[in-house]
Amino acid sequence: MKEVNIKDSGELIVIEKFVERFKSGITQLTTGENKKAPATMFNKVSESNLTEVCAEMNDYFKKGRHGHKPNLYEIAYIFSTAFIEAYHYTNPIMLFSNLPEVGSREYFNEYDIEHNPTKAKVLGNDKPGDGFKYRGRGLIQITGKTNYQRFTEILNVNFVKSPDLVSEYKHSVPIIIYGMKEGTFTGKKLSDYINSSTIDYVQARWIVNGTNKREILAKNAKIIENWLEESSPEILKSFQ
Repeated sequence: MKEVNIKDSGELIVIEKFVERFKSGITQLTTGENKKAPATMFNKVSESNLTEVCAEMNDYFKKGRHGHKPNLYEIAYIFSTAFIEAYHYTNPIMLFSNLPEVGSREYFNEYDIEHNPTKAKVLGNDKPGDGFKYRGRGLIQITGKTNYQRFTEILNVNFVKSPDLVSEYKHSVPIIIYGMKEGTFTGKKLSDYINSSTIDYVQARWIVNGTNKREILAKNAKIIENWLEESSPEILKSFQ
């Protein structure tokens, strides 16, 4: 796909300002349990994680990877999704986690060919141990060998052989942006719900996970949209 460049006039996401705005406003957001986010969620690890995510996102759009261009509303919804999907709730507690999904090997037997062949086959897990090996990782928590293979082909990185690479921000940021923009996860994409005619953060949940927590994500996306608009004026609202 073609590569495009945005104008080189400073940061797209002004990282220091946006991270500080996120930190000071964290209690305005809602957790996946439908509770107000406690200030303790945004600890030093979360701050470092978000800083890295912003830097990788800036790099992605500056290089115009896959022909993708930045848009305020899409970026807000991507952050809202990652806030919910990549919350690591056990020690160390962190937002925008770079650790695999929490759970024992036995827990992931539900997705293993030896224990639940029907569900395993849907995910492409065709060998014993694949349920655990290809558990959720990254900002979007991609799951199953089929998804790991899909992004191996898209990004030309062997995630099937080395699944932990998915957790690294240099890969997890492109995965969430590409997947949501191109409809890789469910066949639905950002432009189906966020475009020049409508900004529908509620229905946009179909891009990843149907109706699950969609009202929460929509509420958070609007708040994050405001933070981005305040801190990072380079992000365009128009659709190109």
